[in-house]
Amino acid sequence: MAATSRSKRKKRTRLRVGDRVSFQFGLDRVRGTIIEDRGNLASGGKQLLRVRVRRSVADDLIIELPADQLEAA
Repeated sequence: MAATSRSKRKKRTRLRVGDRVSFQFGLDRVRGTIIEDRGNLASGGKQLLRVRVRRSVADDLIIELPADQLEAA
């Protein structure tokens, strides 16, 4: 097995409350803000996060997703 250099490995930082993220929602890619870290409750012990997506002034979408489905925006 060949050794992989540290520079080629993708370093994943833990997402935190207040971070802006994007994710696939149906056919669209949407952006939101992490409002709560639920801990390692997702399947396989993954970090579960609650995200708020502003849709309009009076309407927000709040959804819980595992961290591996989110990308920093």
